[in-house]
Amino acid sequence: MNTNLIRYVVMCLDYFSTIMLFLILICSLFEKNKTSLSKIYLCMVASCFVSILLEAISLTIALGQHSGVRDARMILNNVSVFFGYVLAFFYACYIANLVGYKRKLCKSIIKALGIIGCISVCFLIVGSSLGWFYTIEDGLITPAPLFVSLFAFDIISC
Repeated sequence: MNTNLIRYVVMCLDYFSTIMLFLILICSLFEKNKTSLSKIYLCMVASCFVSILLEAISLTIALGQHSGVRDARMILNNVSVFFGYVLAFFYACYIANLVGYKRKLCKSIIKALGIIGCISVCFLIVGSSLGWFYTIEDGLITPAPLFVSLFAFDIISC
């Protein structure tokens, strides 16, 4: 199957998803008396929106074969991964509030996830500049040996 066709399909799905998430955000702005759960949910939707939008823009740049694609895609992908971390953190907060955030264990888990999240962001910054996670050549992303470790924080928080 043609690689560009797959990119176009993924890009279209990303843009469609961002439109749907944007509509959810707009509709929820008019909700009165937001609970703490709905505020956390809004943060989840917003971080997911940004992450998917950046991925769609990254694919659009790759398909356009513009000069300087490598640096732009690297930046967009790293910020997209960062917002994926933010989404995972808010998901953990959402679950903690469902079970009862007042419980001592929930507070400890959220604090631990905050610390692990900061470490993950530092790991992302250092590792992406050294090519540990992926390389970008001619607009194509090639996974590197530590690519899977990008998702460790998401898995831990979930």
